[in-house]
Amino acid sequence: MLAAHVTECWLKALIFSKDSEKKFAVGEQHDLIRLWSLAEETALIALPKEPPDWLINLAVGHGPNFYFRYQQGVAKTVVNGGQTPEPQSMVAALDVLGKQVTQVIGRG
Repeated sequence: MLAAHVTECWLKALIFSKDSEKKFAVGEQHDLIRLWSLAEETALIALPKEPPDWLINLAVGHGPNFYFRYQQGVAKTVVNGGQTPEPQSMVAALDVLGKQVTQVIGRG
């Protein structure tokens, strides 16, 4: 859950560094895949056009039903067997993303 929140914040920071007036559509604010696409379109750092697998896995748990936080499905049934990214490669990828975003923000 924390990795998803950090990813959301870094992607939004990248988007806002290009357009500080950016307004997100309803449902877009926490959509990691959409945020990845918007950040990739800023061209401030080199992001693959297609989101990596770790981000896709985080996106499923992060929204729109926030399974990582509430552990409930659409019908309010308990979610079990959810998939999370492999920790070591995800942390390495988040480290790279964080350093890239920090460099961009530091230029502003």
